[in-house]
Amino acid sequence: MGNPSIIQALLEHKPDLDVRTCSSKGETPLHLAISIGDVEVVRVLIDALIQNDFQDSLDEIYEDKKTPLMVAASKGHVAVVSLLLDKKAKPEICTGEDQQNCLHHAVDNISAGADLLSAFVGRMNFDQSPEGLDGYETPMMRHISHGVKERYGTPRVSTLWKEKFEMLKRGGGNVNQKYPLTSLLQLAIDKDKVDIAKVLIEAGAVKSVNLRRATRSMKDVISRTMVMD
Repeated sequence: MGNPSIIQALLEHKPDLDVRTCSSKGETPLHLAISIGDVEVVRVLIDALIQNDFQDSLDEIYEDKKTPLMVAASKGHVAVVSLLLDKKAKPEICTGEDQQNCLHHAVDNISAGADLLSAFVGRMNFDQSPEGLDGYETPMMRHISHGVKERYGTPRVSTLWKEKFEMLKRGGGNVNQKYPLTSLLQLAIDKDKVDIAKVLIEAGAVKSVNLRRATRSMKDVISRTMVMD
């Protein structure tokens, strides 16, 4: 991307240099630096934007319908995410038809570690829901769905999936959020995801579910937890 010290020297020589100028592909220098994950260049560019009263550039919605924070989250650049949040980028912004926020993009990065989600803990409402949007899928719901659909590559949930689940729960993710026709626990039961059902129950999922199509192993898990209660 570039040498941050050279960029800094250039900006000191010409403080009013417009660092918002787009490339032929419509990408700003900040967008490019965030995509690459060059945190020091990102820092220099952000400081230049703020110095020139362009704070709103930190929340600009690019042509791909992502804000800088969404780009960093989707790429898994933890240090850049933390820097943007420190510089007051707004994590609550939602974009696109599904009104996704930056945490959705973090959850969709299957290979990223739980530290990416940790960067948002205490910084935003993990269960925020846009007004007037029925059937909204929160980041926690999206993560459960990824597990049910085996997006992590195995029939059983991985250690990484569990670590991310715990981080979403720590951030305030609600395991009792519902889709229009089903709950998260019912979804796990209907898809015979015993390990996911167990994780949800241990996290406080309400067990008012339909076991008509449940397998014996699933019924055993549910009955054992009911006895423990």
